[in-house]
Amino acid sequence: MKHSGIARRRCDCTNVSRRSEPTLHPNFRRYLVWARKERDSMTSPKLPLTGGCSCTAIRYEIQAFPLLLYACNCTDCQTASGSAFALNMPVKRRHLSILRGKPKGWHRKSAAGEQVTTWFCGDCAAPLYGEREGRPDIAAIRAGTLDETSWLVPVAQLFMKSAQPWIKPVLEPECYESTPADFRTLIDKWRAMWPDFFRGSDA
Repeated sequence: MKHSGIARRRCDCTNVSRRSEPTLHPNFRRYLVWARKERDSMTSPKLPLTGGCSCTAIRYEIQAFPLLLYACNCTDCQTASGSAFALNMPVKRRHLSILRGKPKGWHRKSAAGEQVTTWFCGDCAAPLYGEREGRPDIAAIRAGTLDETSWLVPVAQLFMKSAQPWIKPVLEPECYESTPADFRTLIDKWRAMWPDFFRGSDA
């Protein structure tokens, strides 16, 4: 990503210290109630999750529930998506299978010097997922490429410092000026939103 640093803030501009334990901030509790109500009003996602590119040349399948879902407002994601942000959905790489086609890779170095690969369709150029040298066991799916997207509710907004001025996160989910120092707190909160998918799971 083009930006660095780990400065963190809430969307209500209340500065809080980082916590390693999964403590639920009052704003997030309110967000969690809303998210669960929205989730309960629609069909729960069914595993495996399926998706693909715009022209359908590439199809994929995800066997386990995603580890997380967040919106990233960094300028790299804005450029790559051609939009205001990207909806990123990390999954275990072993749970991702390409059913049809062969994605092409765009390889580059991150600002920190880490090798990053974006996998996309060579025909329609739709970006499908990304991988990083430092996290070889994780694939970050572009969530908009899923067949069913109505259940997607991001648990956090990243890189708010480069977000478009009209971006107003729903009911103030957790927000960061760039990236969190530790994603485990967000993962805990994501699991709190979807407890049925993580009971007895090693995902």
